[in-house]
Amino acid sequence: MLAPYKSPEARNFIADFVNPNGYWSAVYVNYRAVGYNPKLVAEKDAPKQWEDLLDAKWKGKISLEEEDYVWYGGLAKFWGKEKAQKMMRALAKQDIQWRKGHTLISQLIAAGEFPLGVIYAHRIEEMKQRGAPVEWVNTVDPVVATLNGAGLSSKAPHPNTARLFIDFLLSKPAQQRLRALRRIPARSDVEPLSPKMDQSKLKLAIALRDSVEEYNTGIKEFREIFGR
Repeated sequence: MLAPYKSPEARNFIADFVNPNGYWSAVYVNYRAVGYNPKLVAEKDAPKQWEDLLDAKWKGKISLEEEDYVWYGGLAKFWGKEKAQKMMRALAKQDIQWRKGHTLISQLIAAGEFPLGVIYAHRIEEMKQRGAPVEWVNTVDPVVATLNGAGLSSKAPHPNTARLFIDFLLSKPAQQRLRALRRIPARSDVEPLSPKMDQSKLKLAIALRDSVEEYNTGIKEFREIFGR
């Protein structure tokens, strides 16, 4: 489906955000982390690591997205399946508040329906700038990142034009424009929405990108653990 193309702009991206064979490059990314309502949870009490969600005080107070397979898969890949599944099975006993959509979860956290959940960091930052009572934790190890990328079609009718467009998407001006649209630019030399999102300060795990089989395995295991 894809033809290799190594854009000269790719040198401005960390290795995990660029396919080594040139089949794709990340354009913008999503970070999954813990979000909370500071009116309901003091900063000092907010979970600092994923394992902190297992504390008995959070039972019935955590919201997860119904199909967050890549979050599970990212942790399984980073930690190893045994550790990830042990943590997830314990989390499944916390009377999870299931909802459809990370944006909805962030909105309901702001509304006080539940104090915390697994969220998209850029959505929390956007809501904060509008005055919503939300915050997120960037100390979880790892922050699970999903990549939204671009690649060159192997059957592109105008391949040179396509290469130029990829160069543009990865360029600093285009990445700055994505930031203005409240997205997290993948390029390392473009300041993020918040200093908390600085790539160099986060422990990132890239979620489920290697194969369809890997992704389908993550779906199956997530459903088995949480009974979804």
